[in-house]
Amino acid sequence: MPIHRWTIPKGLYTRSDKAAIAKAITAVYAGLPKFYVVVIFNEREEGDFYWGEREVGAEGEGKFVSIEVEHLARTFGTAQRRKDFMDYYEGAISPWTKGRGVNWELQVMEGGERDLWQMNATAPPKARSIEEFIWKKENRVVSAKEMKAIKARL
Repeated sequence: MPIHRWTIPKGLYTRSDKAAIAKAITAVYAGLPKFYVVVIFNEREEGDFYWGEREVGAEGEGKFVSIEVEHLARTFGTAQRRKDFMDYYEGAISPWTKGRGVNWELQVMEGGERDLWQMNATAPPKARSIEEFIWKKENRVVSAKEMKAIKARL
């Protein structure tokens, strides 16, 4: 799970823009199962979203996006890896931020208790394990019973 919450003014992005953003963000996580990546767009009406004292809107100088990312599936480990991720992510989203003349803020939080994370009432497999590889290949949660059968075929 990385979960990405984009708080945006209503009308800033089209449905196809949102799909393209989700695809670009998912590509950032090439090492993870695709279904780990969750992207949520929280659209706000005029008067419901402020950047400082400025009302946020889909047009003009008030175009602003707040991006919050939470990482549980992986952590970075070093300052250099955190910087590399930020640079890579900024590049991936640039067509919809800098490329559109939008002001934005990006916050990435990592950590948390991995044992407090479940998908379909199942704890995800350990990072970089054969079980995680199988989840990635299947692109879905694989039950313990299914996992046993798949591993028997390997």
